[in-house]
Amino acid sequence: MKNDTEINIVYLTDENYLAPTYVSIYSLIHNKSNYSRYNIIILERNIHEEDKKYLSSTAIENVKIKHIDIDDKLSSLTEFEQFHNDDRQSALIKMLLPELLAEYKKIVFIDGDTFIIKDLTELYCTDVQETYVAAVRDYGPTSKMMRDKLGLQKYYFNSGVMVMNLEKMRKDNISTKLLAVKSSIPDSLSFWDQTPYNIVCSDYLELPMKWNFYFNYYYLTQDLEFFYDNCMCTYETKSQMREDSAIIHFAAYKPWTQPKIKNPWYKNTVKKDVSFYDSAIGYIATQWFDILLK
Repeated sequence: MKNDTEINIVYLTDENYLAPTYVSIYSLIHNKSNYSRYNIIILERNIHEEDKKYLSSTAIENVKIKHIDIDDKLSSLTEFEQFHNDDRQSALIKMLLPELLAEYKKIVFIDGDTFIIKDLTELYCTDVQETYVAAVRDYGPTSKMMRDKLGLQKYYFNSGVMVMNLEKMRKDNISTKLLAVKSSIPDSLSFWDQTPYNIVCSDYLELPMKWNFYFNYYYLTQDLEFFYDNCMCTYETKSQMREDSAIIHFAAYKPWTQPKIKNPWYKNTVKKDVSFYDSAIGYIATQWFDILLK
């Protein structure tokens, strides 16, 4: 069965986040349906040509990978010139996605600290015609605190995975509004780009938790009541929750930053050679992930 829909998937990375982003892209491609057509756009900064080749080498049939240099794109956005050299640029760039990707009407944005275990056609086909973004509720005590502090009508959402209606966002000048909010609130409330997105796109479409499944809460939380209370959870067991999950998000627990003792990711990603990539993939896909999610 042929799928004629080209699914636009966007990542944002630099040399410091290259390893987890590579793992995410690899998992994205190798867990897709044979018939899905992926157009992967990587917004990048300070990535060596050799590393770009490794990223591109993950492409298979029905997968295209496009590299976009962030600085080149930013230089053309003269109306946002005051932000070009801001030290918070990674967050600012994420708020400029509608302008940076002017040729696209709709995308799925995915943070690099993720692991994709299912095809994303269903996610991409989410109807966002009447809204700016679709996202998963950010669950946990911080989420409730932020909802109350900001006076939000809906739950505070996590911006690590978003289906984005870029066409509508451009029409309504959402990038300008996001940057204005970012400039008006203290960093302690900002959570990089997340709070501006919640304020400006407060009427978002809530997605099921399977599309942004927090690894740390699954691993550390034994009681299902936590998930019933804090997110859109309809599962009867944690096993069902795991089996249905499509995107695993290492939102707090970053395996590549943990102590090297008993940490296969660290052990196999510190070497900057060709095996750096293959060994990282091998461990996250076959050992580390399976061990910790049992």
